[in-house]
Amino acid sequence: MEFFNFNKDGKIDKFRQWKSIDSSNFGKSYGGKFIGGGDNDYKGRPLVFSDRNEVEIIEKMIKAYNEMDPLGFAEPFADVTVFNDYKGKVMKVKKSEMSEFFKGYESVNWVPFAIVPLKIYNTDAASGVQVMSKETRVFKNGRVWEKELFEIFYFNLEGKITSMTQYARD
Repeated sequence: MEFFNFNKDGKIDKFRQWKSIDSSNFGKSYGGKFIGGGDNDYKGRPLVFSDRNEVEIIEKMIKAYNEMDPLGFAEPFADVTVFNDYKGKVMKVKKSEMSEFFKGYESVNWVPFAIVPLKIYNTDAASGVQVMSKETRVFKNGRVWEKELFEIFYFNLEGKITSMTQYARD
């Protein structure tokens, strides 16, 4: 519901906006808790869904990955991105080097189950997108790699992915 107040000159001089709580869930529009490392300005604040096109960016990136399109896959990343893989390996990868990811693959199939973009409530902080998925990679030598994945993609305010942290199970 929105309220517009018009002054004597017919100009809007006040505006108010309300939203109703979902009657089936009785939920809040925020929740959880950001903790972070050490003391920081955001510690203890709740989280909200972020809507800076992160879901569409992730879906487009997955589509390009499945098509083994290195330029399309690399497009949403910052010039240098930090990848933390499920084995604990940390790689700083330049955007121009991402085509190397496909070098040994015959095919890939990355299927998301959920894409959840979050940011810290009432801030202009960067966002993190949780992606739960299953990925299958078939290598040129015939080996098959298949995992269920939980990955967090960190977006900066320019909408570019600056890092990714990955967890996996067979």
